[in-house]
Amino acid sequence: MRRLLKSRADDEGRSLFVAGVKDSLPLLTGIVPFSIIVGITGVEFGLTAIEISVMSALAYAGSSQLAAIFLMADNTTIFLVVVTAVLINVRFAIYSASMAPRFQSLSWLKKVVYSFLLVDTIYALLMSRFPERKAGRSHWYYFGGGLALWSFWTLGTIIGAGMGIGVPESFPVELVLPLVFIALLFPILEGRPSAATAVVAGGVATVAAPLDYNFGLLVGVGCGLVVGVSLNRWVASQSRLEFSLYAHSQSGVLL
Repeated sequence: MRRLLKSRADDEGRSLFVAGVKDSLPLLTGIVPFSIIVGITGVEFGLTAIEISVMSALAYAGSSQLAAIFLMADNTTIFLVVVTAVLINVRFAIYSASMAPRFQSLSWLKKVVYSFLLVDTIYALLMSRFPERKAGRSHWYYFGGGLALWSFWTLGTIIGAGMGIGVPESFPVELVLPLVFIALLFPILEGRPSAATAVVAGGVATVAAPLDYNFGLLVGVGCGLVVGVSLNRWVASQSRLEFSLYAHSQSGVLL
């Protein structure tokens, strides 16, 4: 019996891993072009093909990589480069906190690997496929999708670094990644709290975009969190009130 259960669990894990890989493939239409641009940009700004490829494989964060490349090209201090990258990527700490209930039973090694694979796209995939807080073996789905996205991201950077060509000025580089995020956003907007959070966070981040060091993104995320948490608490309190009134009315009928 134990062997049978283990076999079924292994089959489920493999099935979820493959599903994660398959669901990540449509996203490559945005991920691969952006990673190629990162590779080209790194070489154009003075990095070798090996340096930008290793950086992309280890850092695995497109927007912060581009910011770091631009800052290093301007001979900015390494401290400011690191601080800027951390500020841009602070949203991953928020993602991590919301994913913690799903992965809390895993070994520390798996948690380390999964934390490395955490990016916006795989987070959105996981949340849209497994919206519940404790989603069983959903970590295999996350691992499959995350590994596929990282592999193609790194491959795209290597291709871009080896192309030796520039990006035409008319090409809207800055629109590639936002369009990917917008496509991922709509399937996970369920209910007024999540929609309001997205609108407020996006609106504030857009208005505050001129702020230095990408502080606009941080401000937008903060405002969106405040709105989302407040609305969720209000909805929860309304539900408790409605249940209390219903229970009270039912107790009156029984009496």
